Amino acid sequence: MTAAGFSADPSALHEEGETMTTENDRKFDVSSLRSKGARDAQRKIAVDGTSEQQRIIRSVIANSFTLKEQRALVSKGDLLFRVKEQPIGVMAQYYAKKDGMRYLIEIDPMFIDDRGTYLHEIVHHSRMVDDSRDTVLLRTRSESDEEVIIKDRDDRSLEEAATVLEALARETPYEEPTDPSYHAHTAYNDIEEGFRQMAEDRKLVAGSAEPGSKGLKGVRAKKAVKDNFARSNISNLTFGKKSAKEKLGEIIDEKK
Repeated sequence: MTAAGFSADPSALHEEGETMTTENDRKFDVSSLRSKGARDAQRKIAVDGTSEQQRIIRSVIANSFTLKEQRALVSKGDLLFRVKEQPIGVMAQYYAKKDGMRYLIEIDPMFIDDRGTYLHEIVHHSRMVDDSRDTVLLRTRSESDEEVIIKDRDDRSLEEAATVLEALARETPYEEPTDPSYHAHTAYNDIEEGFRQMAEDRKLVAGSAEPGSKGLKGVRAKKAVKDNFARSNISNLTFGKKSAKEKLGEIIDEKK
């Protein structure tokens, strides 16, 4: 993947033997947040990076999720953001929890200002742990929070497409992307067309693709995804035999 990773490799969770102790208090510094509610909601979220990197990452969370949703991000364990150089072509990666350890999102320092890329990873995490998500479209198909496990390639299509669309709905303020990411797949690797499709999907779920425009949070963000997924470009994402849209329809039919 060019823009983001979705990894089941547990080794990064144990790197450097870190534990959540008072030795790492600086990682839990929420003083950059103006809202007391946001400070309280993010006290179990750690950021391993500079003060400025902390400020940026925490602002992405606060701007894109309600307080209830922010609290849900740590409802099943601590969440760590680690600013660390990533493999070539990867901007950010999400690792699920393993053996009682924390959940982890790693962000390449070169892309700390490309906020949409790791908002995508935060949405992956929210889909994993937020039990208020009670529909097939809004919740991961993973069967365990100890592994980021997609049952098959068609499930991966659905997971990524739904995550992309929700991240587009939530991003506040919206920034012009530097990479079309999964929209490159739906545009058959036509980069210009990928960017066009991404802007079209952003406008579909958030009302505007203008830089600086506000996205949605909470129920409104989720409703925008549910109401518009079938009409979105990204719903045509296909890694297996079925597109994300086709896989969703198959699952819904099975439940009837």
